[in-house]
Amino acid sequence: MEFRTIEYNSVEYIEMVELRNTILLEPIGLPYFDDAFEQDEESLFCAGYKDGELIACCVLTELDNRLIRLRQMAVAEEYQRQGIGSQLLSFAENVARENSFKEVTLHAQRKVEEFYLENGYHFNGEEFVEAGIVHILMNKNL
Repeated sequence: MEFRTIEYNSVEYIEMVELRNTILLEPIGLPYFDDAFEQDEESLFCAGYKDGELIACCVLTELDNRLIRLRQMAVAEEYQRQGIGSQLLSFAENVARENSFKEVTLHAQRKVEEFYLENGYHFNGEEFVEAGIVHILMNKNL
């Protein structure tokens, strides 16, 4: 596995948009739409490659000079439950640290909250509905 950051609007970024669409939007019946990616221009992108193929990604979007939001984390279906998500999360946290952030926040779908708990995140509020799916706010100090 190779993890690296990628540039906005690069060929790798377009591949990442396709993976995010396939794993995150299509399964819940949401078509691709530009609004889902409107925060990307000001974000950092973390990608995981296996044998040169993009198989995992996430987006880090600054909320303030201390806090960054992890969003749209996706692992290709055939690679899920193999520890790749935890590796990507660790890489993303290191990218956040390198960029002087002190805390990561995210909106976790309730069905994957255990994954984030196992990776050191804690609940930070009540559950809410986003894109028709129940989520909960989670945070982790870096």
